[in-house]
Amino acid sequence: MEKISSDADVSPSRVEITEQDAPIPEQFLSFLSNDLAQHPERLETIDASLVQRIRSLVGDVDVDLNTALSPTHAPKP
Repeated sequence: MEKISSDADVSPSRVEITEQDAPIPEQFLSFLSNDLAQHPERLETIDASLVQRIRSLVGDVDVDLNTALSPTHAPKP
């Protein structure tokens, strides 16, 4: 989310997820589950060449989604 000051300066800010927002991922997963059940013909496997191409693009990048970004990667105020 971004904040706009009275002098039209835009600065990013963190958005806190509340308890009432929590069902959103569950609703999305439920939608996917229902769609797969109703249309199993849409499910496709990923072939080895696509997997290799994805690996070539991202390399050996390790990502820990539970670790905060370092200050060098944080948005500037």
